[in-house]
Amino acid sequence: MRRLLPLLLLLPSCGKPPPPPGPATPAPPPRLAPALTRPVVTAFVASLLDPDLPNPEPGPSAGTTADAASLRRSEAFAQKYGFRDFAEYAEARRRVMLAKLAWMKREIAKSSGGNLDFQIKIATSTLLNPDATQEQKDAATNSLNRAMQLKKSLESPSAASTVAEEDIALVAEFAEQINRAEEAAAKR
Repeated sequence: MRRLLPLLLLLPSCGKPPPPPGPATPAPPPRLAPALTRPVVTAFVASLLDPDLPNPEPGPSAGTTADAASLRRSEAFAQKYGFRDFAEYAEARRRVMLAKLAWMKREIAKSSGGNLDFQIKIATSTLLNPDATQEQKDAATNSLNRAMQLKKSLESPSAASTVAEEDIALVAEFAEQINRAEEAAAKR
């Protein structure tokens, strides 16, 4: 009988297809090749301080004379700073912004990593404490949720996680200049 029981349990599964595999773990996004150089970053920073910095213009549709004039101004602006055309300038801007986001994410993780773990530990011990008041438990729940959410966002991949290390290092070197130029541009 002992030998028969395992066979009886396996018999219903005979002839059935195997269960489908679990969900595949997505592959991390591929890293971008380094694209930034010192001259590109310094030209970009200088462009932010230019009063002629192009702003998106609402209204004209493609093919209109206003659209063509705006495109000519944008092209001339990009060429003024050594870019081949406005598309190249826009790509440099995108790369600088992605590298800046990646650098900022790392800085936040470095400065708050230990604090987040400590905050999670304190909140958890408060929630497990049978003598904690409901008010303390509510505050601990809020603290735990915020810490876990920040920790998850710092650990999750994003577009910024595709940036080449060389680009991140270069933007980190120019971070103060980029920030000052962005602040000045925002005030105009």
